[in-house]
Amino acid sequence: MANKVIKQFREMNHKNHVYNVGDAYPAEGYEVNEERVALLSNPHPKLNGAVFLSEGKESEENQNDSDENEHDQDLSTLSKEELEKVNKPIIKIYLDKKEVQYPSNAAKDDLIKLVLGEE
Repeated sequence: MANKVIKQFREMNHKNHVYNVGDAYPAEGYEVNEERVALLSNPHPKLNGAVFLSEGKESEENQNDSDENEHDQDLSTLSKEELEKVNKPIIKIYLDKKEVQYPSNAAKDDLIKLVLGEE
C-alpha cells in the first residue's frame, strides 16, 4: 500500500527526517510501521486533528496522477455521492484552497456540505 505525505512533518522515528507534501512514506531505508501509519493517516489527537498521510491501494505512479487530478478538480461540481468517494484529506485541501473555514475535527459529511454550499 502506498502512503503519500499530505502535510509536512518531521518523523521522530526516522532520525528526524522531514517529510514534505507529495513524498512517499516511509522514505527509502525505513520500514513501514503499521501503527505509526495508522496514527499519521487519521486526525492526530494532540495536533488539532492534523492528518499527515493519505493511504492508497494503487501503485505509487498511478496514485500520484490520481492525487494531482483530485487536487486540481473543482469538487463543487461533484454530487454528494461522488464526494463521498473522495478522501477526506483531499476535501480539506480543496476547502483550504477556497479559504473555507471548518473545525479541524469536522466529520466528512460536514465537509461535503461545505463543498456543496449547504452550510
